Amino acid sequence: MFTPSDISKVVYVVEESGAAALLEEGELQRQVRRVRRVLHARRDAALEAVRAVFGDALGVRPPAGGMTLWAAVPAGVDLAGWKVAARDAGLHLRVGAEFDLEGRETPALRLGYGQMDAGPFRAALTSLARVMPLARRGARAYHRG
Repeated sequence: MFTPSDISKVVYVVEESGAAALLEEGELQRQVRRVRRVLHARRDAALEAVRAVFGDALGVRPPAGGMTLWAAVPAGVDLAGWKVAARDAGLHLRVGAEFDLEGRETPALRLGYGQMDAGPFRAALTSLARVMPLARRGARAYHRG
């Protein structure tokens, strides 16, 4: 009779053999190249969409890696108010302070593009722009174009 430990060892050997076969056949490398092409295209489309929707209102540049953009937010934007307005519009806005170990206010947004095609990403940005409150203008929202 086999113990759970014996079965785990067999499963591990089978998984390891399968991974080795994928490496030897080059399938894993081909998949990595395909995913990189898709992610590069999504990154480029995300950068273009941010610039098209926000113009110079958000500072954004190509990331060195990862699947998110960091967008610098200009002075006068009420990030806390924007996050609430975004939530009320059905959007999940991630702000810089959420990623600071000390929780310090950081005038930036984190925009994830890795799992979204260009159309939905741009639509989300357009909705985000509609609810962008400017602190110096009270409750008025920013909308380019």
